[in-house]
Amino acid sequence: MKRIYSLEPIIDLRSKVLILGSMPSGQSLQKSEYYGNSRNQFWKIICSIFDEAFPSCYEDKVKLLAKNRVALWDVLKECDRIKSSDATIGNGAFNDIPTLLNKYPQVTRIVLNGKKAKACFENIFGAVMKIPYVYVPSSSSANARISLHEKICKWKRAIRWVS
Repeated sequence: MKRIYSLEPIIDLRSKVLILGSMPSGQSLQKSEYYGNSRNQFWKIICSIFDEAFPSCYEDKVKLLAKNRVALWDVLKECDRIKSSDATIGNGAFNDIPTLLNKYPQVTRIVLNGKKAKACFENIFGAVMKIPYVYVPSSSSANARISLHEKICKWKRAIRWVS
């Protein structure tokens, strides 16, 4: 197993919803970009929800999030993991999500991207979280049991009021 470390949050004073993954993939960490694996469906889902063209570069993806008041981070700050599999995550240390939310009180909902993010989040923060949170199916292409269309519908319901 290899020790890996998450990226810094993408958030600003206009953010209304915080999307939390478990830990970026190996490709994402190499690029220092959230959802940097081209097979991950995250950016397709976000573009569809907000009826936006697919951005040509990462800087434009970050701008798209800001425009639509969406923030990104991960539940885990660091962990041991084999390749990019959430199933192999061990020895996790958690990001300080409560402090982030205190600094950005305009965030009114958390969206948990995938089962591992949900399990980790609820284990540590579920009992103390003062704002609502909702689980959505993982945007990973490894989550093939649910179609892209179904993912978009579920994600849209989770963040439908954000604009």
